[in-house]
Amino acid sequence: MATTKIFPITATTGKAIAYIAKAEKTDNGRLISTYMCSRDPDKAAKEFAEVTATGTGRSTVLAQHFIMAFKPGEVTPERAMEIGKEMCEKYLKDQYQYFLAVHTDKGHVHLHCIFNNTNLINGLTFETLENRRFTEKDRSYNKLRTLADEVCKRHHLSVVERPEMGKGKSHWEWDMTRQGLSWKAKLKFTIDQVIKESEDFDDFLRKCADFGVLVEYNPAHKIDLKFMLAEQKERNPRAKMTRAKTLGWFYETETIKNRIAQYQGGWIYVPRTKIKERTI
Repeated sequence: MATTKIFPITATTGKAIAYIAKAEKTDNGRLISTYMCSRDPDKAAKEFAEVTATGTGRSTVLAQHFIMAFKPGEVTPERAMEIGKEMCEKYLKDQYQYFLAVHTDKGHVHLHCIFNNTNLINGLTFETLENRRFTEKDRSYNKLRTLADEVCKRHHLSVVERPEMGKGKSHWEWDMTRQGLSWKAKLKFTIDQVIKESEDFDDFLRKCADFGVLVEYNPAHKIDLKFMLAEQKERNPRAKMTRAKTLGWFYETETIKNRIAQYQGGWIYVPRTKIKERTI
């Protein structure tokens, strides 16, 4: 069974590519494949920027990042790479630069693909071509999800059938509805993923953009930390940032710092009273 998600990158494309290209995650770079760009992360980022500069769009989105994670033990890294290339070929149709990497450093094999938001052929943006010309909400995600299911079946991997999804509803909308969750819940979930990948709080602030999270941090202010999903801003330019406090104490500055520190040595539950004592 594979799970798939996609989100926009609005800043630090170079850092995002550098992250997915890390040697310790990709078997010293062996599990990397690219299209119309270098295998070197720095050079690839510059080549992305060159194409973006020639584009016709005014979107704030620089690139798109999709992740495909497989059930533990179901695929080898080499097979995951084969699947990733097939996904890119069918989803991007040789019209976008991409940097594909398979990661083996977690408990399950998963792949990352960062592709340029600017089309190589006509200079239009991915959103214009895949979403804004159509009335179907989350059309690009629906296509990615459907394609992932088709590819998994072709490779004899397990697929979760979802007949109750209905037409016109994205996988994320269906899943959020099923769980009774919201934008806020998705934001919290994404922040959780960034925390797991961060080495310290500064690294966390940098990596938020890589995961499609906009962040404002000003330690001099009483309200020092705010978040928003980049895709939420894309859909509603007038949307406001959400205070960390609104998400709950688990997402406040000091708690995030503690969570990152604790995650380095395994998860340890720290009650709120303990955190209060440490910050006095």
